[in-house]
Amino acid sequence: MKFDLKYKLIILSIFIGVIPLIINSNLTYGFGKDSTEKQILSQINSVADLKKDSLNKWFSGERDNLKIQSRDFELILFLNGESSSNFSYQGILNRVDGFKESHGHKRIFITDKFGEVILSTEKKDVGEFSKESYVQSPLKSHNSYLGEVFNSPAGPVMFISEPIFDFDFDKNVMINDVIGIFVMEVDVEKEIFYPLETWRGRGETGEVLVVRRDGEEVLFLNELKHKENASLNFRIPLDSEFAKPAIFASDGKEGILRTLDYRGEEVLAAYRNINLLNWGLVVKIDAVEAFQDVFILRDRVSFVGFVLLFIVIFFAIFSSILVTRIERKRTDQLERFVKVTVGREKKMIELKKEIQTLGGKNGKKK
Repeated sequence: MKFDLKYKLIILSIFIGVIPLIINSNLTYGFGKDSTEKQILSQINSVADLKKDSLNKWFSGERDNLKIQSRDFELILFLNGESSSNFSYQGILNRVDGFKESHGHKRIFITDKFGEVILSTEKKDVGEFSKESYVQSPLKSHNSYLGEVFNSPAGPVMFISEPIFDFDFDKNVMINDVIGIFVMEVDVEKEIFYPLETWRGRGETGEVLVVRRDGEEVLFLNELKHKENASLNFRIPLDSEFAKPAIFASDGKEGILRTLDYRGEEVLAAYRNINLLNWGLVVKIDAVEAFQDVFILRDRVSFVGFVLLFIVIFFAIFSSILVTRIERKRTDQLERFVKVTVGREKKMIELKKEIQTLGGKNGKKK
């Protein structure tokens, strides 16, 4: 199959104009995507570190505050029955209530060494005996207690408690005898989970997941943006192909990767382990949103590419038509030249024949 000059010029122009454009577009898109992915991963990695640090500081701070409250001398005297006046009781209750309000806790109560509630920010609690682990465990172990998150009628809560040790005022030394328990009920959603939800650059799909290992499953502790009523209800098996960062984080691992989340959507995720609680923390954002600027760049490059392709084709066609016309004009001129030349040669031949004929006639007459 033979192509005339016009089509050869069109093909050549497209090849010369489009191939470099395609190569440049792919390089630009690839570089932009890689650069954006690194930037987003670095950002969520930093956010994950900040959220982990924030959680650890919160729990450490609250436990330190609880230790300070449990070592209040007036409280120790009150538990020992040495300061039983209503004034002392009300003063302790006011301080405890102020501590609750300033820290946003749901409830604070104090038990004696038998587990009976003797003071509480909720009056209905006073006089009850608690057999819950947040009272019995520190009574027996003499150690701080940090409980698991669980659902209550008012929402997710957890208990943190601290043993109250007796004090020898004569020797000015603490005695290793537990005379009571200082118990704090934490509003987990308001105090812990809500502050985790926001960060700069979160966008529409970014979210933080808090999880823990529960047997052969991973339990999601906080509410999820894309799934209703997930808190303490939604679980995934350890062998799931989805939500790998949550599985890894609940197993004590830390890292960053591009994978599928609990919905099966591709995400960029950083995961951390909260050793103090054996929790896992995941910061993630949908890849579609993360690469939105890259997709815009791709569309713009494609648009520019199509425009340039149209221009190249237009000029290729225009040039081929122009060249074809010039070539045709030259061909016509050549054909006319040939015709004229051939006509002259014929006339010369005819003229030579006439001369020869005339010369022959004149020879005969002589």
